Amino acid sequence: MKMKLVAGSVLSLMMTAPFAQEVMSLKNDTDKISYAIGYDLGKTIESKKIPIQVPAMCKGISDGMNGNGNPLLTAAEMKDTLDRFQKSMMVKATADFEILAQKNLADGQAFLLENKGKSGVVTLPSGLQYKIITKGKGEK
Repeated sequence: MKMKLVAGSVLSLMMTAPFAQEVMSLKNDTDKISYAIGYDLGKTIESKKIPIQVPAMCKGISDGMNGNGNPLLTAAEMKDTLDRFQKSMMVKATADFEILAQKNLADGQAFLLENKGKSGVVTLPSGLQYKIITKGKGEK
């Protein structure tokens, strides 16, 4: 149900893409919901850098919603295509994460190196650093 709602909203948005220069008035809640879902989906696709061909996506949504018994791809082709796409996105995400992890590690090591030279910073053999801001009073 949720997928059909999203798909319908996307289809509505995509079919109006050629008229994007026109100002669209949102006359009722259905229009507003459709726009909000379409906008959110568009932002998600853009932020994840998913390569989408709008006409092909519209055709797929239309065929799926209209119960087209003769889709352009077989169920097996769709599954294979989506599986390969998902794997490629995971490889890219893993590579991006590794680059970020290496940068964070280098930044952390640089911080610790600089920090240990500051006045009052104590470095334990484990590498843990601390600084006593206000020494406590009383028995130990």
